[in-house]
Amino acid sequence: MKIALGSKSDKKYNALVSSLDLLNINDYVIDCYKVDSNVSDNPINEETLLGAKNRNNNLKKISNDYDMYVSIEAGFTKEDDNYYVDTYCVVNYKDNDYIGMSSRLRITDKVFNYVKEGNVLHLLVQRLQGSHTDDGVVGYLSNGNLKRTEVEVESVVRALEKALNINSNYKSLDIDSFLDKDAIYKLDKAIEECK
Repeated sequence: MKIALGSKSDKKYNALVSSLDLLNINDYVIDCYKVDSNVSDNPINEETLLGAKNRNNNLKKISNDYDMYVSIEAGFTKEDDNYYVDTYCVVNYKDNDYIGMSSRLRITDKVFNYVKEGNVLHLLVQRLQGSHTDDGVVGYLSNGNLKRTEVEVESVVRALEKALNINSNYKSLDIDSFLDKDAIYKLDKAIEECK
């Protein structure tokens, strides 16, 4: 199977490979392309899913010779009085879109509004950690116990299961059990200090 991935990120590539392995899919070749999501760098609400779909559409403009197009997008969602980091994967297979979503990482209204105002959250997280990390807000709010790739794998597995009609025993992440209340408090406090 020839697969086009809408990113050159090692994390996203590894998430796709891990997902294929988890589903016992071994016969594949993956080509990675840097393509635009055509949404903001920090997608809000419906922009997140739209960004993943846009990446796949941009992949098809590069080449329509692939069996499958895969794009992963993370963003921030407000739903009633709740706020989340959501990760979507869109798999385009046989000209149909199949959507997978990870378990949701709960955030506060302060974090959501900070991002919505155009601030770059991962820079603030790096400052709080005192170092660069690729696990961003997921790693920070879980005190390093949850990796961004693990969240991405969940979204990819869910999309691939639908696309390929596979029933797997993949267990969803219990993200709330990873959350560190002190990290949430420190992040909110840092956002307040930025104002």
